[in-house]
Amino acid sequence: MSINPPVPPTPPQQGAPQYGSPQPPKKTGLSTAGLVLGIIGVVFAFIPVIGMPVAIIAGVLALLFGIIGIVKKHGGKAIASTILGIAAIVVAIIATTTIYGAAKSIPDAASSLPAATSSTTAGSTAAGQKTVTMKATATGNGTVVWGLDTSTNTEQFSGTWTKEIQAAPGKMITVSVTGDYAAGDSQKMTCEVDVDGVSKKTGEGSGAAGSASCSVFGV
Repeated sequence: MSINPPVPPTPPQQGAPQYGSPQPPKKTGLSTAGLVLGIIGVVFAFIPVIGMPVAIIAGVLALLFGIIGIVKKHGGKAIASTILGIAAIVVAIIATTTIYGAAKSIPDAASSLPAATSSTTAGSTAAGQKTVTMKATATGNGTVVWGLDTSTNTEQFSGTWTKEIQAAPGKMITVSVTGDYAAGDSQKMTCEVDVDGVSKKTGEGSGAAGSASCSVFGV
């Protein structure tokens, strides 16, 4: 009777594929809804007045759904939903502020119309007058007496003096400059009258008792 030798056990195969249960697909419904709401919000944000409430509501919901999607790792849809939600809110706020500012400025512009009319009337009254510039110089301290027709004014100055007035055509301008008597004979003084930027009369003097006079008749 023959005896069969024992058969050695078969070694386990290396590299055999291991099969597990398939992973269920992630549910990204909130992120998808947020993406759609974000697009709607951005579109309505550019529609004046009636689109702004829709844009803000849709933007807030899109932002909320996007944040939830990011927490649940929904990927690109969640990120896009968040960005579009923020964009819709920001654009709607900027548009609302701009329209409100424009609407507020309309009454201000209307209220300024009477003032503009008054300015125009004042400008018409001043039309035809001429700009008269009176100038005086002295080596030290000086005194200038200037007049418009029959009225006269006296002013003290040191070095240089300038006065600008508006005068109607036909007026007479006079300027007289004297120096400081105590300063001696070395001092000098000058005067000048310009009408609309054009020099019409100049004068000069010197000495302790000297003076300079300028007169323009019929400006």
